[in-house]
Amino acid sequence: PMHLVEIRGDSPNLQNEDNINLFQICRLIYNHTKSLAERKKQVITYAEKNEVKEEVLKAMGAAVGKQIRWNEKEENRNMCTFFDELERECEKRGRKDGMMKKAVQVVKNLVQKQKFSLEEACELAEISVENYRKYANA
Repeated sequence: PMHLVEIRGDSPNLQNEDNINLFQICRLIYNHTKSLAERKKQVITYAEKNEVKEEVLKAMGAAVGKQIRWNEKEENRNMCTFFDELERECEKRGRKDGMMKKAVQVVKNLVQKQKFSLEEACELAEISVENYRKYANA
């Protein structure tokens, strides 16, 4: 049997302290009701207060698809790089989404006002038809 656990759902009945810490940190990271800065502060505070092992934090990084680099000179863990990478990725995604929305609007205008085919308009706007459909329906 396979056990499926939802990070943001009810807490599974875990006994191992490392597993409890892993799930709690992941919950803090995915709490989208808080800003990225607030989440960053909460995770760092939690990790320091609970003396979370470096291996647990590395596993958490792997679970969310980010690498955590450690500052070898300091005794304290440095999770800033994890959040910096996450923030850059969000900014990049936001810029891409904004550019794609503009391209979709250009394609719509070309099709409606200039009577271009969808394929011709997408080519002129330098956007694929698939991306046009994806962002037009978003």
